[in-house]
Amino acid sequence: MTDVICIGAQYPLDSMEARLRQELAFLAADGIEVNIETKRSGFFNFLFCQLDYGNTAYSLSERRHLSRQCIVNALTDTLVDDWQQHTLLRVLSRRFHCFTEAEKRRIVELATARLAQRDAGPDRRVYQLARKSRIREELSAYLQDQNRINLDGFLNFRLRHYWEELEDVLYLSIDQYLNEKEYQEFIQLLQHFVGILEPRHDTVHVVLTANNGFALLDEQGHVLQADVLTNELKVDSGYADQDDLLLSALLTAAPKRLVLHVGTFQNRPRLLDTLQQIFSSRVELCRSCDYCLKLLAREQTEN
Repeated sequence: MTDVICIGAQYPLDSMEARLRQELAFLAADGIEVNIETKRSGFFNFLFCQLDYGNTAYSLSERRHLSRQCIVNALTDTLVDDWQQHTLLRVLSRRFHCFTEAEKRRIVELATARLAQRDAGPDRRVYQLARKSRIREELSAYLQDQNRINLDGFLNFRLRHYWEELEDVLYLSIDQYLNEKEYQEFIQLLQHFVGILEPRHDTVHVVLTANNGFALLDEQGHVLQADVLTNELKVDSGYADQDDLLLSALLTAAPKRLVLHVGTFQNRPRLLDTLQQIFSSRVELCRSCDYCLKLLAREQTEN
């Protein structure tokens, strides 16, 4: 008996063909001959998997079930492992029309990274097995009675749980992207502001202190008092965020050269990155001065 299963999709089927050949290779030892061909018609790619069961020790129903389970495994791995980014982009394009192609690519990157991070976490086996097992069940039920499958339609209409899971991840990734975009716009605005400021100090050193505090020092190592820089930076000014307070102080100081003592930024890398972006070519990183080393040694002693 010969069994032919036709798989159609808009995406190229190279990876699926490779997975199918790998899954079905061991069937030859049981007397099942496998022949796989690919064709293209219009916008669709087709993969024809022909199985000649011949004479084996298994019954016809057992041979049919075994071979189809191999195909189901290959399809499941293709959908989850190889087509995930394509599917994310498709979901995003259908649900949200306000993003440019470049923005969509960035959101899909964030979503892919989020899924990878989740799959690498302590509950990774739960996520991976649950995702694939449900898809495998749907495919098994469908191919039990069918010889043809349109993977695009199957993904859209039969795998709603998988579609909705990716939607949830995309919503989180869109929020992340919008926050990222807002942050970059904020950085660009401050970069422009720094560019038009008249310098008030040749050199300002930034040292972070305990309790998220900071100290600004001039080129002679003298501390610059906040209330000398600007009246807005007095203690009763209402600033709740020390990062904002530091940034405001630096904008007021408007240094030609900004020395960031990296050793004191150990627990606040994002702040270090922000200051580097805003002050750009004016920034110099200090990693090994006596002051940095002394503070680092003190932190290690306290910890």
